[in-house]
Formats: sequence, C-alpha cells, structure tokens
Amino acid sequence: MSQPLRILFVLALLLAPTLASAQPRDLSVAKVDGRVIILVAYDDGVVSFQGNGESYHSYDFKPVQGARSSTLVDINLDGLPDFAAMGKASFILGADANPRMVLSDGCSDAFVYNFVGEKDLEFFCRSGGSLAMFAYDGTMLWELGISGMKLNSCRLVDMTGDNTPDIECEMSSKQFLQLGSDGSVISESNPTASDGTVFESISKPGTPLLATSPQAFDFDADGQAKETLSVHDKGADIVGPGGTLASIDFVPISAAIFDVDQDQKDELLLLGDDRLLAISSRGVAFDVSWSRSKLKREAAAELMTVGGRGLEADDQALRSALEAHLPSLAKCYAGKVKKNPFLGVGRMSLKAKLDKAGAVSDVELSFSTLNDADIDACVLKGVKKLSLVPGKSEDAQAIFDIEFGYRDR
Repeated sequence: MSQPLRILFVLALLLAPTLASAQPRDLSVAKVDGRVIILVAYDDGVVSFQGNGESYHSYDFKPVQGARSSTLVDINLDGLPDFAAMGKASFILGADANPRMVLSDGCSDAFVYNFVGEKDLEFFCRSGGSLAMFAYDGTMLWELGISGMKLNSCRLVDMTGDNTPDIECEMSSKQFLQLGSDGSVISESNPTASDGTVFESISKPGTPLLATSPQAFDFDADGQAKETLSVHDKGADIVGPGGTLASIDFVPISAAIFDVDQDQKDELLLLGDDRLLAISSRGVAFDVSWSRSKLKREAAAELMTVGGRGLEADDQALRSALEAHLPSLAKCYAGKVKKNPFLGVGRMSLKAKLDKAGAVSDVELSFSTLNDADIDACVLKGVKKLSLVPGKSEDAQAIFDIEFGYRDR
C-alpha cells in the first residue's frame, strides 16, 4: 500500500467501566440531505443537534480506559465528518447522526485507518480472540478467529518497511501474531517494535478559531474575514478591527463557522460545557444547554416529500394535514425504538386515494426501507383512518414519503 500515512485512531487497552465525561470534547457540523446536523463528541458518547438547536440523537458507550475512545473524522471520504466510537459498544455514525456500523459487544482494540488504500477508511476490531475488518457500512471484509491462545492486545506496526502499518497482536509475553491489512498471517514471532515503526494515535488538530493565532472569520456578514475569537479565563470576545463586537459568557471548547439556519449567512458556532451557541452580528440563532442523563428517546415521524393530484387544496395544505397526524403514525415505530438503541431511520413511500370529503379510501405502499412487515402494516392501517383534504375526482390521491426515526429530547 503506497497511500500517504493517515492513522486516525488507535485504541490498545482493555475495556473498563468509566464515569461519564465531565464535558464534551469537540464538535463538527455538516449539511446532509438538506438538514444541518451538529455532532458533539464526548469520550463516552455523542449528542447531535439540528440546525435550529433542537437535540436530535444521543448515543452512549463504555469507553476504553486510558485511551481516547472516540473521534470525529471523515471515514467514507465524502468530505463530511463521521463519528467513530470504540468501546462497548463500538459504532460509526454518519454525518447525519445515523448509525452506519454497530458492534454491540464492542472492541478491546480498534483502529480506523486507510488499510485497503482505496476510497474509504476501514474499521479494525479485536474482540477477545476474534479479529475482524469492517467497511464504513458495516460489511465485514475479513475475520480471523484465534483459538488455543489468549490475545492480550493489538497495535499497528510497520513490519515490511513500507511506512504503512500492519497489525501485530500479542499472544503471550514472547509470542506475537503479525497480520497484513488483508487479514493474512505474516508471521508468529517476537515483537517488531524494536526495529519497526509503531504507529501512535494522532489526535485531531485543535479548532483554528481557538488557536494561539486564531483564524479570522466574517462575523458581520460584510464579505470580509476580519473578526477573530479571543478566549480568556471567563469566556470569550468576538473582536473586529474597531474593538469587541460581542462577548461570550462561557469558555468555548470548540468552534466552527457554518450557516446553521440556512439563511445564506454564516453563524459562529461555539461549544461549551454541555452548551451550544450559534451567534452572528444579526443576533443569536440558538443557545441551548442539556444534560445527557436527562435526554429521553421517543419515536418520531417526519414528512419528507408530499404531492397531490386532483385535490381541492394545494400541496402545502396537504402537507399541513399530514403533519398533524405524524405523532400518531410514529407510535408504530415506538416498540422497535425501545428495543434497539442503534436502530437508525427508515422511510416509507405511500399513495393514498382520497374521496370528496377528504377521507382516505385506500392506501398503497410503494416501497419501505423499514425491513419490518409489522410496522409497515401498522402505518398502512393508520393512514387508512386519516382525513386529509377533499378530492375533486375519483382519481384524487396524495403521494408522500415519511421518514421514521427517533429524537432524544
């Protein structure tokens, strides 16, 4: 493999209980499918928010003791930050805050790295005597089981002199199993650390806005990046050429510039101790605080697309009528949400025939990604009971997509 060295995360200690993180560590923000999502990373979890400041998804895990057990990094190389967690459980969230890969039993050692040298990074996991490599979407690329000898720990080490890491796992004090990134066994021998390069964890660089020489940004939306963020022991100041423009009453941990409210003008996004502030010269877009232990999960349904044919009302009136019934339809998803903390989201596309009074006379399922016939049947039954907008003719119908998921509020 001749790709540039890009080790992003190394974990090499056994799983152990730990207390919840006192404060968040970092944030990322991205626009995915028209929705702004903010990921707030902890050493033992992640909380996500939408662009209006509403909490979205929250996930916890038991981290590896004594090591940095989570990171924000672009794993599928689409230019958007993902979240990787290593512990019990181990998982990857996409930039949309939805699970891509979940290992419920977790990993004792884990690495995120460009092992294969193609477009995506991969996820290596050791769990007991099992070694496996996974793609971003959870596809298992290879698996190797070790029997008859205990594996103590694994690390990345250059055994071939090509400045790229292979995998070395300690089986005993004198015996090491050495693997190529494709899972092939190179040797069982003494450790190579003495004469090979051992790759250590590389942490994400600090936020440029909070650096000793902070990056300038355009706070007052005049098209010129001339404002900076000055941090002191009691908070921070937004400073322009003429002096202080705004003062912040907490010390920021991380910061970003992004158009969170999608008004074509950027806001300054500041992360504090369980606090998130989005501010610009136009005012505060949102200022939210939270307690992870108090976030409660509930099923949710969101109308993604809607259109009508042969109706007395326009699409906006149809959307409003449908949205009024989403809470009742979300109940179909509630049971599954309670059973699986890493459920993710699914979508249904439906066609409903409407009579002249607006009642649904029939409903057809075009497709579903929920992979659950009981939920599909529950939603269809619920839609058949709805009254929406009046139809003008016998072929009047509403066509709409609903995304089922959950919110941690």
